[in-house]
Order: sequence, then C-alpha cells, then structure tokens
Amino acid sequence: MIREVEVALYMCQVSQRERELAERYYLKCYAREAQGMSSSGQPSIEQHPRYTELAAVYGLPEVVQAPSPTATLKDRLIAVTIQCPDRPGLKQLTKKFPSNLSVQKLKGLLQRLYKVDLSELRLSYTDQNGKHEVEMSNNMRPLSFYSIQSGDIILLRW
Repeated sequence: MIREVEVALYMCQVSQRERELAERYYLKCYAREAQGMSSSGQPSIEQHPRYTELAAVYGLPEVVQAPSPTATLKDRLIAVTIQCPDRPGLKQLTKKFPSNLSVQKLKGLLQRLYKVDLSELRLSYTDQNGKHEVEMSNNMRPLSFYSIQSGDIILLRW
C-alpha cells in the first residue's frame, strides 16, 4: 500500500515530514467533498479509504467557504463622478464602470465623451471627501488597483 512506501518514484527516501505534509494535503483536498457527502463529514470509504484513518491522526481540516461571486455585472459596478476641475464650464457626470476596467480603457471612454486627444488626458481620483488626490498614472492597472469605490470622484485634466 501507499502508506508503506518508503522510496519515491525517483528512488529518493520519503522523509517523515514529506509524508506528513502529503497526508495533510490529502485530507485538505477531500475535505470539501467530505463535507457534502454525509452529515458526519466523512467521505465514502470506498473512494477514500485512508480519510478516516488520517482524520483520526491529524484531525479534520478546516474547510473555508469561498466567497460566492456575484451573479450579475450590475452588482460589480462602481458609480463614480467625473469632474474636470480645470474646465468649470463642463458639467460633472456620474457613470458606472466595472472595477476591473483598465485606466487605458477608461481614458478611451472619456476621450469619446469629452472629444479630447487621448495623449493629453491625465486622470486622478479623490475619495468622497476630496482630501487626497491620487494620480492614476499606470494605464495597465484596473480601477480596483487604486481602491476606487462607489461615490469617489475621478478628476479629468488635459
């Protein structure tokens, strides 16, 4: 049986530490499956014969529930206000964008809205209080990188 193997595939000794880590990994891999199989939290003995034995030695692993992803894009949008502080004649807009939208794509959208040359656009943002202004200088980063939340203000300059 595998539990009695002392030499690995490449003729190397299997240390006690390696064995323990592998057995704990085995428990962790099948813990989610075990949770769904029975009220006692034990998987099928036919499928995983060593699970019960290893659980007795190391204890049951903690199963952490992964956060469920939101079902719709609408739930993942952030509403931001777009202002042009250097151009007081332009009205401010409130738009919703996905948080994974890159700064480059946002600049492209704003270029079409304001009919401005893309190379001249500079973006920064402030929180709702307007205390700290952070320049959004890396075009490849998503909005979430800058921790932009609903209600924040994006400042557009050219």
